[in-house]
Amino acid sequence: MYKECWKLFEQMEEILTDEELDEILACELNELHKYDSDLGFWIRNRVLTPDSKLYKSFINEGVTRKDDMSDRLISDFYWHLKFKRLDERYQD
Repeated sequence: MYKECWKLFEQMEEILTDEELDEILACELNELHKYDSDLGFWIRNRVLTPDSKLYKSFINEGVTRKDDMSDRLISDFYWHLKFKRLDERYQD
């Protein structure tokens, strides 16, 4: 599942503008719900198709609602961005 998430996060970084990524990074965890209607919708309808490895991994973990899957992916994406920025800061 980790590899599939990583691929998705790379794709999301390509799709979203720098301003959108900065906006996500500026959020608090409890504010991420505001991305449910756009980013979450895209994840649920384009990424979490019944034949995708990511969808099947969630099902195997007992997560059966696409809303819950997209919430978790948005949250994980948030942390991915946070750690990536932190890593970039220390490499400079």
